[in-house]
Amino acid sequence: MFKVELPEKLGVPTDIVTLGEENIFLVATSRGFVLKYKENGAAFVATGKWRPFKKSIRKLAIADDLILAASTTGNIAVIDGTADAEDGFQVLECDEEFGCISALVCGGSKDVYVGNDDGDVFVCTLVEKTTISISKMYDHHDDYISSLQVVSAKKTLIVGSGDGTMSVIDLKKEKMLAVSKNFEEDVTAVLTLGVSGKVLLGTALGALKLFKWNYWGAPCDTLKSKLHSYSSINDAIMLNEELKMIATAGGDGKLRILRATPLSIGIEVLDAQDSLERLAWIKSGDEDGFILAISADDPSVHVVRVTSSLLEEAATSDGACKGESGSDSDSDSTDESDSDEEQPKAKKQKTAKRKPTASGFFKDLD
Repeated sequence: MFKVELPEKLGVPTDIVTLGEENIFLVATSRGFVLKYKENGAAFVATGKWRPFKKSIRKLAIADDLILAASTTGNIAVIDGTADAEDGFQVLECDEEFGCISALVCGGSKDVYVGNDDGDVFVCTLVEKTTISISKMYDHHDDYISSLQVVSAKKTLIVGSGDGTMSVIDLKKEKMLAVSKNFEEDVTAVLTLGVSGKVLLGTALGALKLFKWNYWGAPCDTLKSKLHSYSSINDAIMLNEELKMIATAGGDGKLRILRATPLSIGIEVLDAQDSLERLAWIKSGDEDGFILAISADDPSVHVVRVTSSLLEEAATSDGACKGESGSDSDSDSTDESDSDEEQPKAKKQKTAKRKPTASGFFKDLD
């Protein structure tokens, strides 16, 4: 493992993403810069730099060759990822304000999804690289949106929130499908597990919760707060979809590689000392690659080489763990009869920071 040092005058990293399949990663900074790095042998070298904002950039997202950067002021800029010119960006026009953006993801070249600190989710369209148009807003969450995941095959958006719940939005029918039970702790990370149709949540107290598709009320498997010493799971990324191997970033500064289904504790591969905030994955070869991690107040990017042998070690390190109910990790602890029971629609209360715990396991929202 090694570090890619960023120039201190450009600020500390705030987000990190990878661009296409060219072994390129992009870092946003606290001083409004987006930096471009490309793999060169055993190192990564800087190949581009833009400064679309004077203040901190909070989130990055990729739409084909375009880079979207969201500032703390609620503005979004689009950058041409194929150009290295410092002026190759455009701050998008929008007829409404997003507020303080906390989550940003793209679902193709034009579809953009935005979450803010107030718990609102915006469905948007990118128009001619100059304008972003809001087509729909959902305000069913009472606290910040921590994570957005698009499941393109199912035309669905998975939303994690600081109000302690996860929600599921049908993008085709433009309606809310379901809201999970309230876990009484922030949902801090959401990860979809490819073709399996399962969804993994990370929480502020270091727990992982695994959901089967269409059974959103309660998890089918839970790994309690063993991964990161009761510190938050700030991010999770897929490393190998076939083996269901993932990496988690902890508030305790630890980076772990583990199996997602059935859930396992896995192995620790990095201790950054400071809280790890965001992760990205660059594939290099058939199974090998690099995990990229940024931590709080550290002007560098941690780079961890991942080999097939390391994945195998993580997959077999501790076997299956016991779920919250005491059953085997991959067993279904959700009662389907309870899950299908229709519950009253939850009412939005913007003045409250947390919703009351939902009765029953599942709430269908028409």
